[in-house]
This record gives sequence, C-alpha cells and structure tokens, in this order.
Amino acid sequence: MSTEENILQGGQSGDMDEDRAFRRLVRSVDLTQDEEIDCTTCLEQVPVYVDRELAGADVAKELPELHLHLALCGDCFEEYEALRDLVELDVSGDLPDTATLLEQLDGRNEA
Repeated sequence: MSTEENILQGGQSGDMDEDRAFRRLVRSVDLTQDEEIDCTTCLEQVPVYVDRELAGADVAKELPELHLHLALCGDCFEEYEALRDLVELDVSGDLPDTATLLEQLDGRNEA
C-alpha cells in the first residue's frame, strides 16, 4: 500500500516511519552480543579497520566487534565514513593540500 493509500484509508504516513524504527530496534537487539566494544574503543580502531577494508580484507571477519559496533552506532559509523572518504581521496591523489583546505574553510566562514 502506498503512503497516499494509507492516508486515504485513515492511516498515518508516520506508521511507516514507526515500522522502520521498530524493525531497526529489533535488528539492534538481535545483533547485541554479551560483550561489545564502546565508542572510544571503536574510534581508536577505525583507522585500522579503514586500512584493512581498503586493502581488500574481509573486515567483518577480521574485526567482528568493530564491524558490529559500526552497524549499530550511527555516530561511529559517520566517523568511519568520513575517515574512509579522506583516505580514498588521499590514495587517489585528489585530497587537497592543507593550505587549500584552510582557504576553503575560511571561505565558508565568511559566507
């Protein structure tokens, strides 16, 4: 049923969001382990994770606790993505030098 059909039949478009949130919660509970790493430990290990991932390693098998934490923690996942993107830019040679980055940041602050 489309969102429009749901609304026309008296349902709420928020029902889909609630269902998605509920499924995410159930998935998180299902993935929960007896022992898990915290965010500090995760963020300390993210550089190794990124290096191994970009080297083609199966990081889910090599670093399962870290992989699980990244799957469950949106904040740590965002940090991981940012580092991965920076490393990919650096490897490709597309990462701007420090002076250029600072100029771009200054330009944003002035706008």
